[in-house]
Amino acid sequence: MPKLEDFAEVVRLTIKAALAPAEGRIASLDRALTEARADLSLVRERLAIAEARDPMPGPAGPAGKDGEAFTAGDLECVQAPDDPRLVTLQFRKGDVITPAGQLQFRVPVFCGVHQAGASYEPGDLVTLQGSIWHCNAATRERPGTGAAAWTLAVKCGRDGKDASLLVGPR
Repeated sequence: MPKLEDFAEVVRLTIKAALAPAEGRIASLDRALTEARADLSLVRERLAIAEARDPMPGPAGPAGKDGEAFTAGDLECVQAPDDPRLVTLQFRKGDVITPAGQLQFRVPVFCGVHQAGASYEPGDLVTLQGSIWHCNAATRERPGTGAAAWTLAVKCGRDGKDASLLVGPR
């Protein structure tokens, strides 16, 4: 019959074998932590040296007009009256206006019934013979002619029956 001490020794050795990989990983992590602390100490030293130095100014920027600077409150956004997709950014100080740039948004704009010879921009939507067409590229071409500048967005449905035929005479 096995002795209790023998059984205890088997359990001890089994636990030791099971913990061995974890103990090796812990030792590896301890070494990595020691190295990281050494690196951190070098970084702290360099940071302390950099913080102790006098700041070095960069080059001077251009002087503002009449010595005044613009603020965010001086910024205006003006939508073009003939193209709702075009917005001009400008700064205004009293009567002085300084252009800052333009933004063009690619959003659909309904232009009504297609007009022969008119110019259309990407995003324009027109109707033609009951269908709606989307403009893909700047064009003067007519939709529905196979031109790649247009894509059929909504196809015209069939005409319904006359209501008097469905309801009957009154």
